[in-house]
Amino acid sequence: RLLVRAFELGCRFDGWGEHFNWDAWQQAMAETGTDAEFYLRERRESEVLPWDHIDCGIDKDFFARERRLSKAGSYTADCRDGACHGCGLCDFDRVRPRRAPETPLAKPSRPALGPIQPDPDRPRHKVRLTLRKDGRLRFLGHLDLMTCIHRAVSRANLPIAFSGGFHPHPKIAFGDALPTGIASDCELIDIELLEPLAAREVLDRLNLELPRGLKLLDAVAVDWSTPSPSASIASVSYRVGLPIGAPDDLDERCRAFLAAKQVMAERQTEKGTKTVDVRRNVLALTRDGDALRLTLVKGSPLPVVGHLLGIGPEAARDLDVRKVAVELKSA
Repeated sequence: RLLVRAFELGCRFDGWGEHFNWDAWQQAMAETGTDAEFYLRERRESEVLPWDHIDCGIDKDFFARERRLSKAGSYTADCRDGACHGCGLCDFDRVRPRRAPETPLAKPSRPALGPIQPDPDRPRHKVRLTLRKDGRLRFLGHLDLMTCIHRAVSRANLPIAFSGGFHPHPKIAFGDALPTGIASDCELIDIELLEPLAAREVLDRLNLELPRGLKLLDAVAVDWSTPSPSASIASVSYRVGLPIGAPDDLDERCRAFLAAKQVMAERQTEKGTKTVDVRRNVLALTRDGDALRLTLVKGSPLPVVGHLLGIGPEAARDLDVRKVAVELKSA
């Protein structure tokens, strides 16, 4: 009756602390005449206990004796190695302590496998993918993104090539890690296939397996000897939406920034605050209406933008930043 009344009063997931409603339980106990102290009292071993109807084959007296021994700190030896303790479980006819016979380990039927050696004469086929990452998935970290792509390739049943050695890995190459929270229209991913597939087929099959927030925009076949995305990229361009209250002299700040050979600013790292040159990697910087456009050789745009706007790292991470283009190195 108590449980039914508590349910009627809205108690559902009360095993979870954030859902436990003590006032509702008190009301249910009052309305059903349930005495909580009676159910919470210390019980005697001789009385009928709430779980006595469950028969696991072991005598209740044995449990009571073991309880007293445990309080005294006494050890009960394993009956397989010594005397019977009279738990009541064994009838020594069908049920009795048994040990598996000790047998020597069987010799392997075949020699251990060595490391996998890729076939150097097998044709290799590489496809370069362009991925959009936005929405909530812009907060997906780089390692999690790699895992997501690996699983999508597996679900798409693509004939992916694997590396050699004792721990083969799918031959999928990614560009440099995108800072968490930044959206992108141009993440480059190379996958190597064992069989020739049309680039469009690879794109379509993978898009069916990707979650919302990740979408392949383009796929092209490239020569298998093409350098990896991280080794191919010459520069990266970003668009940064300006916040309300951006400095009135932002255009002048941009010109002064580009004119300087070095601009030192504080940057927060795992080891604390560090002073770095935020000018070194900037190739281009312009204001485009309510946004900044900047091109970097490498690195994150956030320290540059934070310096120009006069805001800290936390405020810079709240800006609307999108990676809009990559320029590849000439062959």
